[in-house]
Amino acid sequence: MSAGRNIFRWTWKLAGQINWANLKGSLLFIKTYGFPLFLKEVRRRLNEDAIELETDQPVCFEILGKNNACLRGDLDFFQSEFALPETFDPRTSVVIPTLNGGNDLALLLPTLRNQTIRNMEVIIVDSGSTDNTLALAREHGARTITIRPEQFSHSYARNLGAEEANGDYLLFMTQDALPPSPSWVCEMLHPMNDDVAAVSCAESPRGDADLFYRVISWNHYRFLGVNECDRILRLPGRADYPNLRKNAQLSNIACLIKAETFMRYKFRNTFAEDLDLGMRLVKDGYKLAFLGTTRIIHSHNRLPFYHLKRGYVDTIQMRELFSDFPLPRISDADNFAKDILFTSEIISSILGKLHNLALPSRTSTLVASVREALLKPGLNSRRRLSADGFDFKNLDQDLKSFLDLFYPRLGRGEKRKYTGMLILAILGFWNVVSEYLENTYEIVDEYVLPDVRSCLLKGYAAQLGAHMARYSLTEDADQKELSSLDSLLRVGV
Repeated sequence: MSAGRNIFRWTWKLAGQINWANLKGSLLFIKTYGFPLFLKEVRRRLNEDAIELETDQPVCFEILGKNNACLRGDLDFFQSEFALPETFDPRTSVVIPTLNGGNDLALLLPTLRNQTIRNMEVIIVDSGSTDNTLALAREHGARTITIRPEQFSHSYARNLGAEEANGDYLLFMTQDALPPSPSWVCEMLHPMNDDVAAVSCAESPRGDADLFYRVISWNHYRFLGVNECDRILRLPGRADYPNLRKNAQLSNIACLIKAETFMRYKFRNTFAEDLDLGMRLVKDGYKLAFLGTTRIIHSHNRLPFYHLKRGYVDTIQMRELFSDFPLPRISDADNFAKDILFTSEIISSILGKLHNLALPSRTSTLVASVREALLKPGLNSRRRLSADGFDFKNLDQDLKSFLDLFYPRLGRGEKRKYTGMLILAILGFWNVVSEYLENTYEIVDEYVLPDVRSCLLKGYAAQLGAHMARYSLTEDADQKELSSLDSLLRVGV
């Protein structure tokens, strides 16, 4: 019955839109974006309903389909029916920092060359590649800029490329991102108007993406409110950490910005330069768009120790950007070292039990057993702490070597109850993993289980890195002791 009402409503609404101006606009739209995108836009308009939203809540709108509500006040450029200029081929410069990206560029550069936007240049900023990166770039007509490896930073390389660009729009990408269709750049350009200064989009992980990346990506875009829709971002009425973070996010995996605007701001900092730019823009009254219905193909399969370092750097940078970023106090270095070692042994034990799990197993059973294993020994166990007694056999060698740094903090033969917070942080991570698993897999078999074990190990490493950062930021931390660790944990992130 509802389907019939929808068809009637759509037919009535469509009939009211048929006129010469709209037909002409439709032909221009099809010529510019292609027929599949035109059908998605028509569907969006047929489902359009206006609502009012609280200022501090995610402001959702829909550009390309799905039955989501639109806040008309934020989308003046959609008010006129298909109001495209007679010619729509804006000069666009794609800026890509590279380092030994030959395998990725072999896929990316032909895809960019086949985009429906023709007035487009590609600028490669390379920081010392020893593979065929530069040869591939030249083969596909890209301009190349080379810098020394020690000159590289995420901000410097992109700013340099932007300074050499000729486009009215700058599209910053990473070398391992991949547009999913020839109309992708057009879809990124679609939300741009006088108020929207920059556009980013969410990721669709590659087919070989591991469980850990799929979980953190899904959870991140859920936090931003774009898993089911596109959003206009603006300065929230309550600009605390979570509200400002979700309303100022840009992503340099794919970030489109007007060149004139970018050259007034540029990137800064060595990390999280995209978020920093987004914050400065919304604070100055600009709006951003973050697309969930338009996506870029991108993911990484990293080793656990990389995620430890990433957790460390992420947390340091968040505190630099947000004065109210949550920072639990970790003031006692000896107890913190014991917390790390005790938790690491619990994780190693759980990984061993998962390795021997009878398969197939119901996902709900596995989820509950890991949660119980995290809670019970973590909160109730009392044991003798000594360097000789720990069992980390299920951790990888890089993590084991890192844990060696904490043995000197142990009191020989001391028996104590676990009182740290690290295991509780890992439990919070596991709750997110559990939700994803239970919505994705009914059964865990011999193919899924190794991915689950790897996901738990990487989540533990990321939380360990984040807690190292929290400790380093406390007033009572031994900064001299941490200086060498800081250098170690920033390399390669």
